[in-house]
Amino acid sequence: MSKIRLSKLSKKLRSSSQIIIWLLILEIILSIGSMVSISTDRFGSQSIKDQSIEASESVYVNLFSAQTFTGSMKITAMASPDSCFEIVEQLLLDADTSIYVSVYTLSSPYLMEALIDRIENGIDVKLLLEKEQVNYHEKNYNRWTLKNLTEISHNGNYAQGKWANSSTREEHPEDDTLFQYQHSKYAIIDDDTLILSSGNWGRSSCPKPQDDGDVDGNRDWWVALDGTTSTQAQQVVDYFDDVFAYDWSEGFAYDESVDGAGYGQSYDRSGSSYIPTTAQTFTESMSITPILSPDTSFTQTRSLIQSATSSLQIETMYLKDGLDEIVNDIIDRHNAGVDVEVILSDSSSDDTAVNQLLDAGIEVKRSKPNMDAPNPNPFDTMHNKGIIVDGDTILVSSINWSPASVFNNRESGLIIESSSVAEYYGDLFTYDWGGSEWWDPDYNPNGDPSSFKIWYLLIPIGVIAAVIVYKEFA
Repeated sequence: MSKIRLSKLSKKLRSSSQIIIWLLILEIILSIGSMVSISTDRFGSQSIKDQSIEASESVYVNLFSAQTFTGSMKITAMASPDSCFEIVEQLLLDADTSIYVSVYTLSSPYLMEALIDRIENGIDVKLLLEKEQVNYHEKNYNRWTLKNLTEISHNGNYAQGKWANSSTREEHPEDDTLFQYQHSKYAIIDDDTLILSSGNWGRSSCPKPQDDGDVDGNRDWWVALDGTTSTQAQQVVDYFDDVFAYDWSEGFAYDESVDGAGYGQSYDRSGSSYIPTTAQTFTESMSITPILSPDTSFTQTRSLIQSATSSLQIETMYLKDGLDEIVNDIIDRHNAGVDVEVILSDSSSDDTAVNQLLDAGIEVKRSKPNMDAPNPNPFDTMHNKGIIVDGDTILVSSINWSPASVFNNRESGLIIESSSVAEYYGDLFTYDWGGSEWWDPDYNPNGDPSSFKIWYLLIPIGVIAAVIVYKEFA
């Protein structure tokens, strides 16, 4: 082979090598990106919705103090994905005069059908929603909800929709905002019924069962309180009526020309083999304490945890850094001999906070299906924010365990002192505990980099290199 041919061959090989090297670099970048990307559920929504970013300045002054109401109460205990849909749908359809909803996201097409039915029958419907959710799809769902429901009327009376006055409001100066996020999840029906939950009014947090009875969705706790049972029960409903009236007065109107029309959530759901529990109604004497962020949630949550003398069960979406007092309260109860169990979702907790619990010897599980258990958890997401104390007191709330949720968001909850109600949710906790995996500090929910094999890169690179060489020398 002549020197000229060798020189040309050398140049071609150098050119081909450079191409291969650049392709290899690109492949590595794309592979790393796929490993660290945020996981999404089967419907395109982020599995973990994190509102833990630093809060902006707020002028909100805590207006609502902690009050406990004791008397005869009628509580319907329910959960997602088990049993909430039929109860919530029927309560909406039974509304005679008014439905006021304050939620982070309202996207369930099935619940919207019930609202449309009531609007068309002349019921006064008001919707107070968050404008700028963390999740892109939820932003569009809420816009679609307000656009479509506020276009429906009965004899000229239209449903009303507003955005909450949160720090995401672009038209409002930051130093005049009330909340970081409107993240509460409750509704008031006919001024005498309260529905409150940890779950949004979406397809996953209040799923409609399939025709074969299967259900698929998030783990959330829901309650409904009948205010007609007693004066004290009505006072609880009135408490939230006052909260809604204040937040509504501070909200601002949806404007399609500014906000956009968004798009709706589909009806599609896939079933699962999960066998749900049924809702149960309890009518008995009990004490109920409304809990709100940013007004009372920090002090009330701490007091509830500190009251534990025998058992403390916590099931919450995540635990973020910055709640040292609450974490220390949990550790203190453990050190005092209280049996402490904690279930967190599959990801999004901060290692420092969780490791504090683990280092103290507290049992922590991850709501990742334990395939060795008789009933592995089937839930889309562990979205709950609940506490059970001593088997006789529970917290049902929208409050995530992050500084933003506790100190800056509008959040809502109920502390219910009733052994019957606590037993209902205790059974759910026991089921979830048995189907979850022990917390592994080294577990990476987005993929384990140590399992990354170099030949996953070399195979496509080899194919590309062969094509290049063939074209160069053919």
